[in-house]
Amino acid sequence: MRKGFTLTELLVIIGVMGIIGSLSVPLLQQWQFRNDLNTAKSQVMQGLQMTRQFASARKADSTWSFFISGGVVFPGTDYAAAMSNPDQSNVFRLSMPETVRFAGLEQVSFDSQGLPGTEGTVTLTALNNEQATLSVVIRVNAGSITVVR
Repeated sequence: MRKGFTLTELLVIIGVMGIIGSLSVPLLQQWQFRNDLNTAKSQVMQGLQMTRQFASARKADSTWSFFISGGVVFPGTDYAAAMSNPDQSNVFRLSMPETVRFAGLEQVSFDSQGLPGTEGTVTLTALNNEQATLSVVIRVNAGSITVVR
């Protein structure tokens, strides 16, 4: 009696493993898109809170802004000027996933009282077929930041 596997048995096992692998790839991609969307939502919320805190903690004429799609917190209201300034010591960057699109408000500025100068919605959309969308709503009157699912 011989020990080992026949070629047919090995091919069947390889075929089953290939089928299982091909079924798991789309599930893994879906999970990655959802994870990236949640990461982007957290980064946007952190960026808005950080910007608000910086504006409130500085002197009376302090204004800080958050460029949402780039994840950049900077002093002032002019993103282009802040990025062209060679002194980047006051510029903070948050990592934003590349698989998420941003729509709506591009930038939010906070005054020295911590109130946003803009009102609107930021919509984050994952780049997969299900297009899950989360909205971050900024209201000037109450100075509140809320997340709508």
